[in-house]
Amino acid sequence: MSSPPADTPAAVPFGDRLPPPPRDTRQPASVRRLGRFAYGLRAGWLHLTHRRTTPPLPLPPEHVGRLLAVQCERLGDLVLAEPTLRALRLHYPDAERVLIAQPYAAELFAGTGWGEFRPPKALEELRGEAPFDLVVDLTGRVETRIARTLARARIPFRLGYDRGGRGVFHTASLPWPEITLPMREVYYRLAAALGAEAGDTIPRLPRGEQRLARGREAWRAQGLRDPVLLLPGAFFPEQCWE
Repeated sequence: MSSPPADTPAAVPFGDRLPPPPRDTRQPASVRRLGRFAYGLRAGWLHLTHRRTTPPLPLPPEHVGRLLAVQCERLGDLVLAEPTLRALRLHYPDAERVLIAQPYAAELFAGTGWGEFRPPKALEELRGEAPFDLVVDLTGRVETRIARTLARARIPFRLGYDRGGRGVFHTASLPWPEITLPMREVYYRLAAALGAEAGDTIPRLPRGEQRLARGREAWRAQGLRDPVLLLPGAFFPEQCWE
């Protein structure tokens, strides 16, 4: 075998040709641990100071003049929360009701008599207005951002699920179901805890003639006829539509 020319550079291992790894710009572990400890202290303080003045469950209608419900998730979750919103409307008929949800909620629930609809960005504006008496946090996913925002708004009664660390920010919370339940029933448990009467948990949305006509027109515009819609729901069993 012939030897390589003298001017041929020696082979360099691939690892030696890589650029140096980027510097770890995160804070030291001790600083991060201290931050988590301070965060836990603040969360506990909010939890204790607001729980002391909270009336016990169930919460009768005379205690609620302004009611806020929060459901900022996607369309399927919003539809599955409709029975809960209906139960809250019937349980607190004289309350001023506000729903913070995705922008399409106003059209979706048009004609249900719920009340006012606001987009998710309205969460950051809660501290500057007249306080609500009750907020029902219908968040299903594991996150605490909405619960923390509601706690900063100083709403005296905050009800939701103790999931993903949200319980410390609520004045009353329910444990997340250990068994698999349809999501519509998971949401409905919050209304039942407030004293709402047991009712139908099947989502029911008004189908006005104008809405049906618009749907048929949009369907025909696509050259389709005799629609059959199959929508089993999300991946998880508790989120499947029935």
